[in-house]
Amino acid sequence: MTNLIIITGANGNVGFSLAERLVKENKKLLLLYHKNSEKIEKLSNEYPELITTLSTDISDYEKLKQDLSPLIGNNCNPVALVHTAAMRSIDAKELSESDPLIWQKVVQVNLVGTYNVLRIVLPFMIERNKTIKQSRHIVLFGSNVSRTGLPNGTAYSAAKSAIANLSLSLANEIGKHQILINTVSPGPIVIDASHFSPEYRKFREDYYAVMLKKTPLQRLAIPEDVVNLTYFLISEQNSFVTGEDFFITGGKL
Repeated sequence: MTNLIIITGANGNVGFSLAERLVKENKKLLLLYHKNSEKIEKLSNEYPELITTLSTDISDYEKLKQDLSPLIGNNCNPVALVHTAAMRSIDAKELSESDPLIWQKVVQVNLVGTYNVLRIVLPFMIERNKTIKQSRHIVLFGSNVSRTGLPNGTAYSAAKSAIANLSLSLANEIGKHQILINTVSPGPIVIDASHFSPEYRKFREDYYAVMLKKTPLQRLAIPEDVVNLTYFLISEQNSFVTGEDFFITGGKL
């Protein structure tokens, strides 16, 4: 039976960087993405025996279950899930001026989407643990905004805060199955933002400038900073750390 690591949001900067590292170590990967796949398509072409890709919508439970379940159930042993998929605060407006449909969509994708992924993957992990006794690992992605707030991004901030609490609650449910779950909550991460709208780029630049001034290490995170911690949390070296929320902020409180 093949060990399988599942990564959502795998075409994003952190998800892709983690996938790139793991596949070079001969790990079998299932990479989920929504629409954009240019990064992982190239990687999957290089490692066709190790990578399976899936385009799906995590906010739609029935579609996700239909798409994902067969790929986990086919003689696979899901040993890790890294859930990086997220939807940013696309309107970047104060709550009093926000679009209710956009606000609800951000929460639907980020929070309900997290539930959907967990609800589908966890039963497979629990079932496999009955016959293959080993630690399994889940990492959810929160955000530093869960402790700082995010002006003009209340839907995103609220959803990320809920994800961290979901992880803590779930750690108490699934520990008996030897499943360890943690949250990784980065501050701003330096990425190529050229594909974002001009309005969102301006919002992002202003926010990042403020955060940089408050960061003791005098730089912002890069994807590798986040990948290094995530890698440990899903590795066999982690046999006891669960229910924690790790903030990656360069010392900023």
